[in-house]
Amino acid sequence: MAYRGTHLDDDLIRSWPKADADRKLRRPDTRENIEAGLRGRGNIRENFIRAGDLWVPRAAARDPALVAWGAAEHPRGLAYDLDALTRVRMALIRRPDWIAHSWSAARLWGMPYFCDDADTCVLSGGRRRAATTPQEVSRFRKEGTLAAVTPRWRVDSEMPELQVTPPVLTVIHCLRSLRAGDHAWRVVPGTGLDVKRVRAVQFIDAFCALSGCDPLRLVAACGDHYPRRDLAGIAALADRGAESPMETVMRLQVRRMFGEGFISQLVIRRDGTVADPVHTTDATGRGVVARVDLGSPTLKLALQYDGSGHLDRRRRDTDSRISAALANLGRHVLRLTYGHLRDPDLLERTIAAGIALCRRRGSGDYRTR
Repeated sequence: MAYRGTHLDDDLIRSWPKADADRKLRRPDTRENIEAGLRGRGNIRENFIRAGDLWVPRAAARDPALVAWGAAEHPRGLAYDLDALTRVRMALIRRPDWIAHSWSAARLWGMPYFCDDADTCVLSGGRRRAATTPQEVSRFRKEGTLAAVTPRWRVDSEMPELQVTPPVLTVIHCLRSLRAGDHAWRVVPGTGLDVKRVRAVQFIDAFCALSGCDPLRLVAACGDHYPRRDLAGIAALADRGAESPMETVMRLQVRRMFGEGFISQLVIRRDGTVADPVHTTDATGRGVVARVDLGSPTLKLALQYDGSGHLDRRRRDTDSRISAALANLGRHVLRLTYGHLRDPDLLERTIAAGIALCRRRGSGDYRTR
């Protein structure tokens, strides 16, 4: 059966975002080449670490706590102490005839989540083989009609010679991986969905947020290479407005608890009006106060997910200013954390109380209690 993703691939590539900052990470190289580039202006060990026969930037080394967290969910318990981008670069330096596949391809396309704890994946000749150590790669065969799909794009600005599967084919491979249980990550309860379904929605959300693709377009583009009914269900739950995997979880939890009344990335302006530029042709306009993670225009309730990045001093100051500005516009803001999401009962009580408060305000029956 033919690959149906070519037209969507072409559309996506024409508007694909520029490389993210960490793709500027120095490429792995031999000691001789790196020292030649330094030209005596520093010691290689100051900024590079050895990884087998190659040296990689120190910035490629991952936080040991994150490595352990990922290994706990890995189907074979593998712990990857180097980031996915560096690992696939190393693999393709050694074997330029290989092609980045599934999670390694997704990382080269700029996917910021999920990939660092996944195997280093390549298309190659020979039999399929799963990595048994972090130093090995998982090898996949060029199979059936998909073998004819040409890796036409070079997306790594540091190593433009690297070959990578096109975006839609990369989505197919990643979804297959999740369905088969070849890759996994921790999922909190409360969505009412199977954990594999939650991971698939998180992945599609992240892909569509990165590429600007409407999730529903993927159903036809993935054609006969992933179960259509399953993908249609995933796409119906997906939303390209989610800016992080935990925002996806929050949206799915809120949807199960309170229905469809919340909009991702709702824009609130200084004059109190709102816009939905992610899902409609609404223009954002001037005087934007905030773009909230989930917002209810009717209730005037804003839900913000504050992950670890919000602990930074400047980010906290910004969050405080936004919350104050929204409060002055009559919006009730609930700032939620991982602690809320991993405790669905607490989350439901917190949001239900917020909804009750907003309804009392709307009815004119708001009293300080």
